[in-house]
Amino acid sequence: MADFHTHTTFSDGTLSLPELIDWYGTRGARVLAITDHWCQRTTPLGRMAKLLKRTLTPDSLPRYIELLESEARRAWHQYQMRIIPGVELTQNTLSHHRSAHLVVLARNGWDLAALDPDHTPLEACMVAKRLSMLVIAAHPVSTGKILHQTYHLWDNRKLYAPYIDAWECATQERFFPEVATSGLPVIANSDFHSPRQAEAWRTRLNLSPAEAETLSIGSLFDAIRARRLQPVLTDWREPKALARPRLELAGLIPATG
Repeated sequence: MADFHTHTTFSDGTLSLPELIDWYGTRGARVLAITDHWCQRTTPLGRMAKLLKRTLTPDSLPRYIELLESEARRAWHQYQMRIIPGVELTQNTLSHHRSAHLVVLARNGWDLAALDPDHTPLEACMVAKRLSMLVIAAHPVSTGKILHQTYHLWDNRKLYAPYIDAWECATQERFFPEVATSGLPVIANSDFHSPRQAEAWRTRLNLSPAEAETLSIGSLFDAIRARRLQPVLTDWREPKALARPRLELAGLIPATG
């Protein structure tokens, strides 16, 4: 079981990075990507996020990467859980249709420093691809909630399809049928900000025994790109709740492997 979209107190999450790792580790997760917001610096909404301490900054990014590296070693030793370093490039404008969130995952945390939140989404995708990062379109359609929506990637999905490895077909407790049935590669994530989101969509990866033993980041990226996964609605309110998936997307996204 894996979750590739989560947040800590480095942006707008309620748990510190070590607390988030312990929360997932005690629930039996094997793969966790930590993807705090990195907002545009030049827009009013981006400057507001910095003022409210809801975003990574050039000053906090090195501390974030260093803590990711040290906590990744602890997570593997304590829980046999692989930590993937990432960020959520966050471009919010007053228009929902010009706003985009890209989850970018790296094999090496220091590669994240090559990204620039002020790049256009397409420029960011190109940089990520050049560095063999994995790119996920975050909540690309309506979330059904009263919050800022991010439609730019979905509105321009033909343009972005060659650069985006997976599109979120579910986040938190919300399922997006238009994404799941689009023919695009998909993934499900919790977009975790708080333990209140214990019941949420996550992803089961179908790995070979060798892949499951090492959980190398490269093999995990390969599994996502090959669509060897199954979105699962999970209830993780209690520790060791891994064995309690509630609902799978049977028939829409068949598991392989």
